[in-house]
Amino acid sequence: MPRIFQILASAILLSLSSMPAKAASIVYKITGTGSGLVGNTAFTNAAYSITLNGDTNNVFNFGAFTANDPLISSVIRVSGFGAATLGLPTRIGVTNSGAVAFFSRSSSIGGADLLDFRLATTPNLRAAFAPLLGTGVFALNQFVNVPSDLGAISLNQSSDVFFSASTSAVPEPATWAMMICGFGLAGAAMRRRHARKPALVA
Repeated sequence: MPRIFQILASAILLSLSSMPAKAASIVYKITGTGSGLVGNTAFTNAAYSITLNGDTNNVFNFGAFTANDPLISSVIRVSGFGAATLGLPTRIGVTNSGAVAFFSRSSSIGGADLLDFRLATTPNLRAAFAPLLGTGVFALNQFVNVPSDLGAISLNQSSDVFFSASTSAVPEPATWAMMICGFGLAGAAMRRRHARKPALVA
């Protein structure tokens, strides 16, 4: 490989090794059974799940609590109904003492709670964690007529819940740019090498 390409390849590797840790998409999940309304249709003791898509870059410590605010999307699925994407900005948070988790409206629209529960330990909202038991669900008096693409949703009763999170690494844009540049240089070096290779004489 020509000297210039060796230098450039070394520079790319050095840049990649010194880049900050990758951002990560994160998906929180709350599952339980409950009663309420989807549109004008009631459900009773039905299994439900709330899937919250977020970005770890949006996790902040606000002193009394830590929250991922705002979330990218919030989707609730109730057995017998389709997936309903909520039509308002939301957040997920945990208190920094007392281990209470809350799913609520985003701070940008007042932050009123939708569903709160108690945990034995306080999870790290920037990382994946196995399902944790959430007990004593409360604040459901505010989970009323929440807009969604399936109509207004209300949750007026809930069992204990399970709360978990999973992550997937996402390279930063600068990392992608450096990787593409590296592939391009490697391809150029190979083309130059083949171009200089003498033709075989028959």
